Amino acid sequence: MIQRVIRLVQQAQTKARPSHQFIERFERGYAKVIVIAGILLSTLPPFLWGWNWEETIYRALIFLVVASPCALMALIIEISCFIPGHSGRG
Repeated sequence: MIQRVIRLVQQAQTKARPSHQFIERFERGYAKVIVIAGILLSTLPPFLWGWNWEETIYRALIFLVVASPCALMALIIEISCFIPGHSGRG
């Protein structure tokens, strides 16, 4: 039974749709960029602009939450629902 599940998973991975493959490639690069940007946003502003550390960490955490893949998907879903309704109004 377990071998059958493993075989089915391997078959599903080899037959991935092009859109699924694009999302996986995009996600790898996107996550790296967001983590690096979060680290930079949490360390550089106190030295460059004189922000206090509390404000800097708070803003970096907000950035990480807003830039998370879940937030990105929620935005895409809302946009895809808004555009057809808005274009129908003329």
